[in-house]
Amino acid sequence: MQHADHHLGLKICNHHDECGKLDEICHNDKDSYKNESKPTQDASGLCVHVDACVGLAQPRGVLNVKSQACHDDMGCEGAGLSKGNADFNPLCKSYFNADPTRKVCCYQKLPVCRVGKAVTPPKNCTKMSDCTGDVLLKDANWNTWCDDGDTKVCCKDLANKAWQCPDLATPLFNEPACTGWTADNIHSGKCPKKGGRCVYGHCCPPLSLTKNGTDVKLGKNLYHTEFPCDPKNPIPPGFSYVFCNSDTKKLIVVGKFHDNGDKMTKVS
Repeated sequence: MQHADHHLGLKICNHHDECGKLDEICHNDKDSYKNESKPTQDASGLCVHVDACVGLAQPRGVLNVKSQACHDDMGCEGAGLSKGNADFNPLCKSYFNADPTRKVCCYQKLPVCRVGKAVTPPKNCTKMSDCTGDVLLKDANWNTWCDDGDTKVCCKDLANKAWQCPDLATPLFNEPACTGWTADNIHSGKCPKKGGRCVYGHCCPPLSLTKNGTDVKLGKNLYHTEFPCDPKNPIPPGFSYVFCNSDTKKLIVVGKFHDNGDKMTKVS
């Protein structure tokens, strides 16, 4: 710990907010202190800086949004470097060995996702279900996925726009990767699946739903998704113009034509 700078020497305090800065902690031990300019004013602590976050985004620990010491990681969200910034993982760390309950907020720089932001706390993954959970369950997190870049961590879509295909249901990062995708054009690349198109470097069905689903544009061909389904159960919520393939147990998005070239006569 280091004493906080003060033009009259040591800065004494009774509460954290009396120190005046988020990275200044009112640290009290067993001693009491006297204010020489105000002899009747006792103080129980000194304002200090604590280097509890060495090796992280900033070495000094900070107070939470209420200028209080934190109790857990969630208590640090929205304070310090994480204020309005999704690039940092908040951590609540002890700074005083004699009393490990005294804690401050630290901030870990998150891995960089190719699209979206890393989830907090960071979670390693090898496949999409490591991040979403079972997509057939109601509590699945559809707007998360396993980064397909170099980091292999779970990522999330803060704006709720990048995770799903234009059919407003198919999780695009669960679909095969496109070849020839470039970052300056989200629709660039070639999908290896028949009937598919590319969005953010992954295949999507050609179906487009706009205007809250009232404007429907079918693609030319059927599109066989990787989204699991059970032929004995209803179609998962959110999907339109799909049916469950009883052989593959995966959803198929209908198009204007069947796989054999016959024109689709009815879509329901």
